[in-house]
Amino acid sequence: MMFKQAVVNKLGYSITPGQLFLRSIVPLVIVVISYVVGMLINMTIFFFMLMMVTLSSFALMIFTKKHQAIHDLLGGTQVIDSEKSVWFKNKNEESIYQENLEKITKQEEEIPQGKK
Repeated sequence: MMFKQAVVNKLGYSITPGQLFLRSIVPLVIVVISYVVGMLINMTIFFFMLMMVTLSSFALMIFTKKHQAIHDLLGGTQVIDSEKSVWFKNKNEESIYQENLEKITKQEEEIPQGKK
């Protein structure tokens, strides 16, 4: 909210609780796995693994078409600009919005040019 961004699924609809959980748990799992491996082998490996995952995630955000990080790709989500975008909870809500938009467009077309 502070950065005026929202998280939606691949289709542009609101995310489900499952997607939110997966998107949130992926970074935690990566840190825990890296820590366990680091404790078993060497703590230098822990920091190296975290650095590689972080850099990979940033590279994905910069160079992919939808600018998705690792947790977005695995969770099936994407971040959008909430001020410039419109998103819906489901397909039904989108259909209602489209119908209303078409009605408004038709009404504007029916107004004579001189009266606008």
